[in-house]
Amino acid sequence: MAEEEKKDQLVHLTIDDISVAVPPGTLVWAAARQAGIEVPIYCYHPKMPPLGACRMCFVEIEQLPKPPQTACTTPVSEGMVVHTKTEKVLKARRGTLEFLLINHPLDCPICDKGGE
Repeated sequence: MAEEEKKDQLVHLTIDDISVAVPPGTLVWAAARQAGIEVPIYCYHPKMPPLGACRMCFVEIEQLPKPPQTACTTPVSEGMVVHTKTEKVLKARRGTLEFLLINHPLDCPICDKGGE
């Protein structure tokens, strides 16, 4: 009986056409990971609250009017439909990565921040 109650408390959603059931309060990126879908997250740390600073975890959520959303700060909701590889999402991630690398020397062995 307790097993059934626990099952009823799960939130059901779809990520890239894969059905997922997770506890309420789970973030979209964690639900995706549970489904075997990798969403890039650069600023995540398990001992810190979700921040969404790097913006690399963009996903498109059908029910939200303003895509893309950050998967590391967005909690799941019942019936949510998430897409991680749409053209809009990939374009947003590319733009974010370009912004992060615009002033980066891309030569780690001689980088001052590399500890050398």
